[in-house]
Amino acid sequence: MSTTTSTDPLAAFRGLAQSKAAQEVLAPIQILDTDTWRGSAPPPVQWLLAGLLARKEVACLAGRSNVGKGFLVLLFMLSVATGRDMFGRKGNGNPMRVVLVEMEDAPEELHRRIHRMIDLLREDPTWTLIDEVSFWANLTIITPNWKSAESKTLSALLPTLEKDIANLTKDGAEIGLIVLDTLSALSLGDENSVDGQRDLAAAMYQLRDMTGACVLVVHHIRKPFNGGKLPSMVERLNFDYVRGSSAIVAFLRFLLQVEALTPSEAARIGLDEDKALRGGYAVMGTTKVVSGPKGDWVLLEQAEGIGGGFWIVHPRSEELCAQLHSKAAAERLSQDEAVFLSIADGLTDRGALKAKHWPGTPDKKAEMALKGVLQRLRGERHRWLEPGKSMALTDTGRVKLQQLGQPRNQHGNQAAHEHADNDE
Repeated sequence: MSTTTSTDPLAAFRGLAQSKAAQEVLAPIQILDTDTWRGSAPPPVQWLLAGLLARKEVACLAGRSNVGKGFLVLLFMLSVATGRDMFGRKGNGNPMRVVLVEMEDAPEELHRRIHRMIDLLREDPTWTLIDEVSFWANLTIITPNWKSAESKTLSALLPTLEKDIANLTKDGAEIGLIVLDTLSALSLGDENSVDGQRDLAAAMYQLRDMTGACVLVVHHIRKPFNGGKLPSMVERLNFDYVRGSSAIVAFLRFLLQVEALTPSEAARIGLDEDKALRGGYAVMGTTKVVSGPKGDWVLLEQAEGIGGGFWIVHPRSEELCAQLHSKAAAERLSQDEAVFLSIADGLTDRGALKAKHWPGTPDKKAEMALKGVLQRLRGERHRWLEPGKSMALTDTGRVKLQQLGQPRNQHGNQAAHEHADNDE
């Protein structure tokens, strides 16, 4: 009786493994157990940068070419990698890994930019050696190998990225932010086609679910000209200007847009026209937010000298953004500041606040007005008071109080008031 033996002693084990893998094919959908939601509080938004970047979300930073999106991206990454505050927003406080998938800028240019950014941060007295070590330890940059014949779309790169992510997190570290630069370089097909964006959307969702990170893609806007006339800043900071199919905005959960100030806009609010001509001022606005204040603006100014080109928040960002937005927005901010100053001076009784700031107004109407102001003071709009029902100042509120106590500089309110009637 003859017997045959396999030349591969592990064949049986391999067959068993293949059979098990076949049984573990994942279903295309899953049913949520919503019964567990009953009687339980929903999870809070896990902000990486308050009101701007959130974990477990798919987001986009959009702006025209050469408006400074690359500098913004690196500052976002630095904030997440160190846990530091940035752009006047509260950071995570917990350093996390960041990954940049860079399809356009050369490694040499990234090297130069990062060192300029670090030089700028070293001018900040709160910057520490621990911050610097955390940034470099948590930074990962991935660039394409253009010699390879394989596709460079995000869906095609996903298996390789999955392996890289597994290596980055094998020590238990968490990835907070994944930046994809750019949408056009990583998507398959026509930007204006819904079908052309489906693979990209699915791959971004998969990255989000795989890592729990914020997945931020960099994109461009279409030219915001209409009959040769440049629309207002309010019109330009609108997701209708995002380039390509409406499906792009639809699948995003967060959308940040950045737009440069024109010289005439800068002059209207008392800023340097020549610097605006060089692209030295920009407004960053949230035009789509799932769980935060939509339409929140930050006025940015490019650093001169050390860190040249990188964005810093203008010291009068809120005031100037309100003036740039509309007369009504400027009046609302003035009201918020007035109530805030009263609270900082110790006037915390609601009745006394209503009597001081809305004298002669029916109580119900005054109560609604005060409620709106307090929501803005405690919420993501200002963050000057502790949340809940507290009248205590936050760290941001104490900084704001110092700013309000400082005299205006040479670009003070006067120029803005002269143009106030033209704000609408």
